[in-house]
Amino acid sequence: MHVCHLVNSFHTGGLERVIVNLIAWLGDDVKHSIVSLRSAGELVNELPSDVNVITLNKAKGHSWTTHRALYQVLRDVKPDVVNSYNIATIEYQWIAKLAGVPRRIHAEHGRDVFDLDGSVTKYRLLRRLCSPIIDQFVAVSNDLATWLVDDVGITSNKVALIINGIDTNYFSPVNRHAVDQDKPVPLEATKFRIGHIARLQAVKNQHLLLRAYINACEQNQTFATQSELHLVGDGPEREALERFAGQNPIANICFHGEQRGVKAYYQGFDLFTLTSLAEGVPLTVLEAMASGLPVVATAVGGVPEVVSNGRTGILVADQDLKGLTQSFLRLFASPQEVAEMAKCSRNHALAHFSHQEMAARYRQVYGIEELAWS
Repeated sequence: MHVCHLVNSFHTGGLERVIVNLIAWLGDDVKHSIVSLRSAGELVNELPSDVNVITLNKAKGHSWTTHRALYQVLRDVKPDVVNSYNIATIEYQWIAKLAGVPRRIHAEHGRDVFDLDGSVTKYRLLRRLCSPIIDQFVAVSNDLATWLVDDVGITSNKVALIINGIDTNYFSPVNRHAVDQDKPVPLEATKFRIGHIARLQAVKNQHLLLRAYINACEQNQTFATQSELHLVGDGPEREALERFAGQNPIANICFHGEQRGVKAYYQGFDLFTLTSLAEGVPLTVLEAMASGLPVVATAVGGVPEVVSNGRTGILVADQDLKGLTQSFLRLFASPQEVAEMAKCSRNHALAHFSHQEMAARYRQVYGIEELAWS
């Protein structure tokens, strides 16, 4: 079985990380290729050597040249399945159909700032127009699956829910105070560390995160001196975020840039936070929970499906600056609550986010083997 993953670009991000994981977990009987409409980055180095990565260098806007180039690529590599991801790639399923690809899958992993609630008419119409030649839509959250059926109008039997999975043996807790000298966060182990791992882009709304953390520092002097905020990731918003952080020297804020290995960062945090405007089921939240971290996050998309408010973390409303600020201060002042949430997060991840289950469901969707849905 040969699966071709069709993406808009292949740089470090949650969706791209899911593809890397799928390639590792689907089994040796599956061959993979990746076609990026635009470009590819350092993440390519984490792929097995037999994965063919093809970039089409598409410019912004509509491009018939890209359609022709993709048609030729698909005729050359002859995949059994084309799996496209998110709205930027769905129209190219018609090219897959014309090229004779037997099975066509489209996955929705979340929406971007240009269509946060999925209400933009032209994008709904585009999905409906592509639906007849798509064998299966994959949604990574109940929120997205319900939206595809009820709002977009996709037939329910064409929509499969597959929650992202993680390797809970790899992402696991440690006593960071005991091994702190081996960690890539070379600051005092006694500090209360709030961690954030994500691409620095508008939909992740890191400006809200910085404002909330700075507010908490201004409201509580002890918090200001005994806490740190660590942001791991890169992206178009980094310069503006660093400039804003630099204007507020009261706050201990550190930008670590893009990192290939983030396991040790999770293990160096006391708390994980995500302040997105829209999400599917963010991989970083699952990794943080498996690493034994409470999660403070905005209640958008599929986040409430995986974070139990008051049990594995704290959920706040979208753009709720006050709520986010108070959540940081509350957990800083309550080590016992942090410890209880950490334990619940780890147990919840073990029970619900199995990478084996995720791989088995994709094998069925791809038609590799017939499995009964559990």
